[in-house]
Amino acid sequence: MVNNRITNRIIGSLKDKFDSHDFIFEFMRNFPQEYVKVLYHYVKEDDPIQSFHMEIGQILLARKDLKKLGVVQSQNSRGLSSENGEWQKI
Repeated sequence: MVNNRITNRIIGSLKDKFDSHDFIFEFMRNFPQEYVKVLYHYVKEDDPIQSFHMEIGQILLARKDLKKLGVVQSQNSRGLSSENGEWQKI
């Protein structure tokens, strides 16, 4: 559900090595209206935010221009430390 053009722009603005939370924060900062529109699609889920952010991880995993390096801990959108994917542009 995330627009491919927006995904490309976000990835283009990130460092060569980044994690999923970096992507999410860039999405929220630079495309707030689009972020909320996509998030709304998950409104009926038990945890809409987590469900949406899991979709983002799947989108990143499917990209041919990224390599998943592993799992790291970083601050999430709720201000808590949590595991998420670390990515390298290739």
